[in-house]
Amino acid sequence: MVVQGLMTEHGMSQRRACQASGIARSTLRYRPATRDDSGVITFIQTYMAINPRHGFGLLYDSARHQGKPWGKTVLWRVYCELRLNLPRRGKKRLPARIKRPLQAAPQPNQGWSCDFMSDALWSGRRFRTFNVIDEFNREGLRIEVDTSLPAARVIRALNELVELRGAPLSIRLDNVLNARGVPTNGNSIACRSCGANRQKTKSNEQNRRRGSAAQGSLG
Repeated sequence: MVVQGLMTEHGMSQRRACQASGIARSTLRYRPATRDDSGVITFIQTYMAINPRHGFGLLYDSARHQGKPWGKTVLWRVYCELRLNLPRRGKKRLPARIKRPLQAAPQPNQGWSCDFMSDALWSGRRFRTFNVIDEFNREGLRIEVDTSLPAARVIRALNELVELRGAPLSIRLDNVLNARGVPTNGNSIACRSCGANRQKTKSNEQNRRRGSAAQGSLG
């Protein structure tokens, strides 16, 4: 330290050494007072254990109401040291998506894209739309509009569209979950459903042909 060096090497007194170095004697003699925050910590921990959903504002109001001697700065410093000021992370609403590259359909009616939209009338009443487009030429295949679109209504709209245009190879959806609640890609579910529909149509066609053949043989 400069003052100690002047006093040791040049034999100066503390006063002259402080004057020569420009350092106040109070700074040289200062000793930091030890902080005892045990009472503040106990108060905060007790209050947060009883009121876990309260923040710092209600904590400070309670301390003033009880006549505690600590000010707002002391309470906030100890509050941060206890890491109570960190934001609480809520649960994610959407699961992690399986990212796959987007591929345009090479021909019409090979891939459909489905999505929901919402809007409001002039009166303020909300309504929703279920939109289906062809990925090849962006043709709007169907728009289902109503104030409520439950799953049965969506399934009926897709079935009617399949009867009119045939089943596509894939259907692209957002935020698709399987029966166990595990996130999965919409194309895979759509392919299985479309494959099941094609298999059902094929079996119905085979049964119809067998019935026609049986009637021909009887005739």
